[in-house]
Amino acid sequence: YQLGRFLHNLPPEQLLAISLRADSGCFRVQDFTTDRRLLIAGLHKTIPRIPPLGREYLSDIDTLHQISAYLSRLPGRKNVLWFSGGSTAFLRPDGAMFQDQAAIRAVYDELERERIAVYPIDARGLTVHDGLEMSGQHGMMEDAAQATGGRAFYNNNGLSQIALHLVDTSGSFYTLTYSPRNFHFDNKWHKVRIKLDGSSY
Repeated sequence: YQLGRFLHNLPPEQLLAISLRADSGCFRVQDFTTDRRLLIAGLHKTIPRIPPLGREYLSDIDTLHQISAYLSRLPGRKNVLWFSGGSTAFLRPDGAMFQDQAAIRAVYDELERERIAVYPIDARGLTVHDGLEMSGQHGMMEDAAQATGGRAFYNNNGLSQIALHLVDTSGSFYTLTYSPRNFHFDNKWHKVRIKLDGSSY
């Protein structure tokens, strides 16, 4: 319902694609389009269903890696609104993590290189239980957002408002890069000064 409201209020020129993590794969349900009818039809294909017992989940690392590989062919910055019911890194109530931290860092670096900002959104909305599992999941959401230039949202029932806010505000950005000509691994700081023509900045 919330995502339906979001798509209904989407600006007409906004390009959007829908992907679904299901079982052991990440599938593109609808490719990039401005056609709301196609997006709503794609949304209805992703309606959650009761998972079977013994189901295998695609890990967060593999999901983000597949998203990165798909979006890497598109130029410019890309924003991923990741609606999730919690990280697969925390599937036990005692807060034990199942994923390798080095592998998580590597996929964050991959997303950053491809200029993909991840905005994790907890689809569970406002939650009452706040144990180790929930805290760990929200921490992973914060890490993914901060590492890629996005922002995490949880404990909020206004999913459509969050998504529309991100679409409205995510177009105001620029990217600055610095690539020294004679780089040396000497652990020294480099002084960088940026000036804009015809401006006092």
